[in-house]
Amino acid sequence: MIWPLPRAHDLTAPERAAGLSWHEGGADGLHPSCRGARHAGAGSYNARVGRAPADPSSAFVPVSRHDLDQILCHEEERGVARDNTVVLDGVVLQIDKQRGLRRGTGLRVLVHRHLDGRHSVWWGPRCLGWFTATGRPLRERAA
Repeated sequence: MIWPLPRAHDLTAPERAAGLSWHEGGADGLHPSCRGARHAGAGSYNARVGRAPADPSSAFVPVSRHDLDQILCHEEERGVARDNTVVLDGVVLQIDKQRGLRRGTGLRVLVHRHLDGRHSVWWGPRCLGWFTATGRPLRERAA
């Protein structure tokens, strides 16, 4: 394999002393300096600096489906109208009466549009309702 012409500072001193040039590729087509770094460097480095973890437990934690539904969605803040509705991209979402909440008028809520097209309305950690893609209320949240 023919390598591009090197500049004087492209070769290291040991390479120049060994009489190597960029035109001398090995059977695998790699320059000798690249070949050594890939094959010998990683193993010896890991042997020198590798050690057992301080905490042997896994760093990965399971994620429930509910968490992904809340993370992988489009979210916008909206205000609740006088008739307890919220509008997102032309879809009207009618919020039912909520226990402990006299009126929703003027309340700032987050409207989530999920990947499957459903909508949900949230006031802090409290879910005020789930809706189909067309705005019809869902009595129970489908998994």
